[in-house]
Amino acid sequence: MIVVLPFAINWLTAIILTPLSGKQRWVVWLGMLGLLGSLLSSIWLGMTVFEAGPIEMVTGGWDQGIGIRLRADALNVIYILLANALLLFALAYEERTQVQEHGFPALVLYLAAGLNGLFLTGDAFNFYVFFEISMTSSFILVSYGHGAREVRDALIFTIINLLGSVFFLAGVAGLYHVTGTLDMEIIATRIGTVEPGSVIMIAV
Repeated sequence: MIVVLPFAINWLTAIILTPLSGKQRWVVWLGMLGLLGSLLSSIWLGMTVFEAGPIEMVTGGWDQGIGIRLRADALNVIYILLANALLLFALAYEERTQVQEHGFPALVLYLAAGLNGLFLTGDAFNFYVFFEISMTSSFILVSYGHGAREVRDALIFTIINLLGSVFFLAGVAGLYHVTGTLDMEIIATRIGTVEPGSVIMIAV
C-alpha cells in the first residue's frame, strides 16, 4: 500500500480540486496540502526502500505478469521526491503571486499524479498512460497566462508531443507483439531471445 500512496494522494486531491476555483486561496492551500502529503509519503517510502531494499506490489491481487506491477527502488523514489518537491514549490510560488486560472491547482496535482505513477509503474502500457496524464496536464499548463507567446508555445509543444505519443504507443504495441507481455521486468528478460530484426523495427 505504501508504494501507491504518493500517486493516490495526488490523484484524489486533484479530483477534489477539479470542480473548485483555483483563484480562491483556500483551494490553492488545499492543493499544497495534497502535494505536501504526497511528499511526506514519498519520504516515508524512500526511508523504507533505503532500509529494506526495493518494494514491489501487484495491483488487484493478481499474479505477476497479469496484474499491474508497481515497484519502488532508490532511483525512482528520488525522482518522485524531486517531482513532488518542485511542484509544491511551484504551486506555493504561484499562490504568493496570485493564481490566474481556475484550474491551475488541479492541473498541477494531475501532473504530479501522472509523474508519480510513471516513476512507480513496472508495466509498459501503464507507463504510457501515466505519461499521457502528465503530458495532458502539461499541454494546458504551458498555455498558462493566455498571452500570444504562451498559446504559440503550447501549440508547438502539443503537436510535437502528440506525434511522440503515437510513436510511443506503437513501440509499446511492438514490444507486446514480440515479447507477449507488458511487464517491464519480463520484457527485459525476453528481449534477448527476440530476433534482432524485430528489435530494430521497434526502435525505428
